[in-house]
Amino acid sequence: TPQGVWRIAGLPGDDKAGLLLTKDDVERAMRTVNLYFFAPDRRTLVPNGVFLPVVNRQTLPTQLVQALLTGPTSWLNGAVDTAFPEGTRLRRSVQIDKDVATVDLTGQARGGDVERMSAQLSWTMRQLSEIKSWRLSIEGRTVAPDGTGATQP
Repeated sequence: TPQGVWRIAGLPGDDKAGLLLTKDDVERAMRTVNLYFFAPDRRTLVPNGVFLPVVNRQTLPTQLVQALLTGPTSWLNGAVDTAFPEGTRLRRSVQIDKDVATVDLTGQARGGDVERMSAQLSWTMRQLSEIKSWRLSIEGRTVAPDGTGATQP
């Protein structure tokens, strides 16, 4: 650059060149998890396998819920449905107290079916051994399909 700073302007080779990871690299740096979405019958949950980077164990629940809220991957997009209304996000990271996780969503979640959102969360979060039960909150207020505030995965 005119300021004397070196910058990488492009990668050598083909435009489609990318980073190739070995199987060992992926196993070391990523965790394979399933996100669960509804089939067209709106009763059956379908697993959608994804890789999440394992930065540390404490961030994994938050990464998992964020991935679920983002929606299905491109190969299932259009074939499955989510109960979370568009624009629903986490208000803060997933909080874990002992073995109970609290998932606090933004107000957009009020437009969704709590039982169906709970089913997706339950099946998705049951993969994490440190979580035995969880609470679903919307804008800080606990909601649950059975009214207890905690749901067993």
